Amino acid sequence: MQKHGGGEGRLLEIDVLRGEGHDLLCDQGIYSGLLRCAVEGKLDALIGGPPCRTRSVLRHYDIPGQPDCPRPIRAWGGEEFGIKDATEEEKKKLQEDDLVAWRMMFLFMVASYVRKARGIPEKVQFTLEQPSSPKAYKPEVVSWWDTWHWQELKKEFDFKETQVKHRGLGGTAEKPTTFGGNLALRPEEHYVSRGGAEEKSEEKKIRSSKDLSRWPPGIMAMVACALQRSVMQKTPALKAISWEQHLAMNHTPYRRDCLVCQQTLQQAHPHRRVKHPTGGVLSLDTAGPLVKAQDVTGGSARYFLVGAVTWAVPLGIVDLKDAAMEEEVPEEEIEEARLKRKKKIKLIKEKQRRTKRRLKVARSQLKNDKNLNQFQTQLKKKRVWTLL
Repeated sequence: MQKHGGGEGRLLEIDVLRGEGHDLLCDQGIYSGLLRCAVEGKLDALIGGPPCRTRSVLRHYDIPGQPDCPRPIRAWGGEEFGIKDATEEEKKKLQEDDLVAWRMMFLFMVASYVRKARGIPEKVQFTLEQPSSPKAYKPEVVSWWDTWHWQELKKEFDFKETQVKHRGLGGTAEKPTTFGGNLALRPEEHYVSRGGAEEKSEEKKIRSSKDLSRWPPGIMAMVACALQRSVMQKTPALKAISWEQHLAMNHTPYRRDCLVCQQTLQQAHPHRRVKHPTGGVLSLDTAGPLVKAQDVTGGSARYFLVGAVTWAVPLGIVDLKDAAMEEEVPEEEIEEARLKRKKKIKLIKEKQRRTKRRLKVARSQLKNDKNLNQFQTQLKKKRVWTLL
């Protein structure tokens, strides 16, 4: 927050890893204090990512060589909050994860209703982070975003969903993530370009889901800027950060005095052919300068612009193909174009030869004029000596 121009004293960070005083599961302590702030109208925003270990899609994949790997402990059809045959340890994890998430949402609801009752127009900002729904490829996963509880909250508070991927925002893996709430997020402003070799090397370092629990630098910057705009009513502005912060932020932003930044130069992804293109996309590229030549329109040019439109066509449909692109050019037109090109090249070479001859004649004349001037100068000197 401070990196993007945020003031001190307005942000309270809560993380159980910092100590027992940050445990939201305790009735007396941080939760009761936050609840009082909500009742008194002192909560401006709530941002959080409750634990998702019991909803993780990884529980639905078998790990070779690990028969005792974590199993799915949620199911649709009445077992969204835990399966019936869950062990005591699994029940504890289910209760802890759900309690943290619902206490966060309850704080927001209390703060929102209190402001509404008091006639305060400013809304409490809220966003909750959880893994994106894998409904398209793993419909059995009980994702928070597919539950009726979330759908009702969306209707009540007019929430929106914003989907991002960790890798595009500086993370070490894809990890599709969804933010749900009323905080206006702009992920497109915080994408980080990274090379393919760097991505592959970092992908190998991931050993467990715990390695992915921390938000990447791009997501933290995205949330910080959104809070600046929505809560503090300020325009985000980058501030100078320390060397340790620069390393912690994965060398973002670029620093001229950093060797890693100089070596990478914040290079973008190489322009390679896309394996799975998206329909309705126009791709453009330029080439040049080249040898000046005749264009198809009759003019001459040294640059050319290439465009390609990608459009999704159902398999087996041939009616939408461009027939003009498949027609062959007649040999007569090709031969005529070749002759015109040869004739033009011949004229250009003849013009170059004439120019060279003119330059040669001009040089020789200049040389003769110079010799004549020298002879006249010497003759004048001799005449002077003769008179003396």
